[in-house]
Amino acid sequence: MQFRKSLGVAAAAAAMSAAAPASAAEILFGFVGQSSYVADGQAIASYVNSLTGMNVTTRYFDTTYVNDFANYDQIWVYDLVTGPNNNATQMQNYQGVADWFNARSDKEMIADGRIISSGPAWTPGGEPAWIQNYAIQLDARGGGLFLGTDHANFNQDTGVFVDGINTINDLIGINRFNSYYYEYPFESLVDKNSPLYIPTLDACTTVPGEQCINDNSSTSIAPSGQQSNGIFLTPVAYHVGTDNAYETTSVSATFGSITFGTCGDPGEPPCDPPTDVSEAAPIGLMGLGVLGLGFAATRRRRA
Repeated sequence: MQFRKSLGVAAAAAAMSAAAPASAAEILFGFVGQSSYVADGQAIASYVNSLTGMNVTTRYFDTTYVNDFANYDQIWVYDLVTGPNNNATQMQNYQGVADWFNARSDKEMIADGRIISSGPAWTPGGEPAWIQNYAIQLDARGGGLFLGTDHANFNQDTGVFVDGINTINDLIGINRFNSYYYEYPFESLVDKNSPLYIPTLDACTTVPGEQCINDNSSTSIAPSGQQSNGIFLTPVAYHVGTDNAYETTSVSATFGSITFGTCGDPGEPPCDPPTDVSEAAPIGLMGLGVLGLGFAATRRRRA
């Protein structure tokens, strides 16, 4: 595991926490599925809309064809439909999202396989600020794509909640969300060196001194590692007690991290500072068995 960059150089730039973005961001929040989980999605959208400078427009991909994707800096897709989610209108919207993303020169994105765990019905905790930081960090990079869903069929990449979102994954050339993880403790350890980290998360149950996000909604495994479209998705949050973050990733992003050696070198994203320098010590992986992973064999540095 490589810690190439001195965290000290980040001190002056560490103000990128819950501060308002530098410029207004137009965000499309696209719902897939008008089910009982829509209220959670609306609450998540409101977390972002409450930020100064963030303007969130919500659309239902099920019944409304969105023909103005180009007007948005960020596109968020919230897929928690419990039934079929590939009707003609949805498919048009999935293609629109893919065309928008594929046309971007800088393909920034976040993949969250436990998005319902951020809904207020599941965990009030630090989740609002965590989700707000998704929008802040994408805005700081000129925008990007957020894909949020929940569990697939066990050991599969199809079924309830993911058929729509995985259609988008196929269209943009990233791996599918797959399977589900539902084991105690219901939490995901957060990489403190990730730009998505915030210092107000809950303490992990089994890893003293570390912080976790809620993971009690039978998490789908998010795509991570090298993708066929050329981007590299670095784990941001992963399951406590497992020995390979890449195989049990619940949240990943294109931003990179010194924890995994996926930033700073040619062809890689810069080693962005964490949101709070006081919390910038290398993440403690004691008890996880992660120190002996040899992540270099799993990840391939982008050319």
